Amino acid sequence: MDHNSLDHDREAHENQNLNIETLCIHAGQPPYPSTGALAMPISLSTGFEYSHTDSFSDLERPLCSTVQSLEELIAACESTKYAIAFPSGLAAICSVFNLACPGMHIIVGIDVYIGARYPFSKLTNTMDNVSSDYIDFSNIENVRNAIKPNTKVIWLETFSNPLLNVPDIKLISEIAHQHNIILVVDNTLGTPYVIKPINHGADIVVHSATKFINGHCDVLQGIVCTSDLEIYRKTREYQSLMADSPNPFDCYLAIRGMKTLHLRMKKSAKNAMKCALFLKSHPKVDFVRYPGLPDHPNYEYVKREMRNAGAVITWRIKGGEEEMKNFYYSLKIIDVAYASLGGVKSIINDPWLSKAYQETCQLPNNILRFSVGCEHYEDLIHDLSQALDKV
Repeated sequence: MDHNSLDHDREAHENQNLNIETLCIHAGQPPYPSTGALAMPISLSTGFEYSHTDSFSDLERPLCSTVQSLEELIAACESTKYAIAFPSGLAAICSVFNLACPGMHIIVGIDVYIGARYPFSKLTNTMDNVSSDYIDFSNIENVRNAIKPNTKVIWLETFSNPLLNVPDIKLISEIAHQHNIILVVDNTLGTPYVIKPINHGADIVVHSATKFINGHCDVLQGIVCTSDLEIYRKTREYQSLMADSPNPFDCYLAIRGMKTLHLRMKKSAKNAMKCALFLKSHPKVDFVRYPGLPDHPNYEYVKREMRNAGAVITWRIKGGEEEMKNFYYSLKIIDVAYASLGGVKSIINDPWLSKAYQETCQLPNNILRFSVGCEHYEDLIHDLSQALDKV
């Protein structure tokens, strides 16, 4: 598959203004030219004949067709011109940090994913005069007050992980661009089916494709999306220099997973709402946070700007660690699992938060993060109910 055919494919989809459901299935995946195969083949080649790579700069490594197809697919679904795939979500995050420069200031969500907070702290410790402030994005005045003359990046999440706060991306982007600040949005828990941050003013969209993009808990992968050519070039150059390319087989699995993204997100969100309502009414539960519930502080924004409220619930059982363990050991369908979420199987865990992190983010103790899958909601609720009976 040559680069020109994929570029033409992307332009055709953009010009036709196809819906996300159609893009998930078709974008970046025309019938394979040499055979007419409808399923994207897995290309394992690491060497390429010169005539197919002469459009690349000396610092760029040519892409195999499977990797490029995934990038074309995600770019189309996120409504960006470019996407770059990485071997993990953290690798994608670190590639964006490569844009940092000495003396810059970064604004970050107070309850940003703990896996992203670590590289933020390393960045501020290793680069000259790089500083960061963690703020609550739910109050827009916090954003205005945090901006400094050297602020260059604002980093937020569509649904913050794990507290599920929902920032007003468009309003924050307007403030950011007034000050020539790059807005980065981690859309891992949202996915392009729920919301497309670029259409709300984001400059860069980041995904841990390990989660909902792939959807089957069998891939490690990250994606960076942008329509800014300079950001794309710098990020692609970083990827090449760091030899940070994804595995073609993982890209194939992510492409296959994307074909059902819209179906999975619809089903999981419906299940999540049913489970959230059940947990909200249960006498042994004293905290439930789900963006689809009317008591969520950003409920009106979610209703107005998003297709649904996502598939993750943050909640807490009354009591302490002993009660939580009893609940864990009693589950029969829902898996207690760590390191990932966003699959077709429902997964529950505590987010491994340190006491210092909980205090900084104003999180309740012993919270549980429930990634709701595609099982029948009655079976999920029954499993939650019988396990809570053991507490």
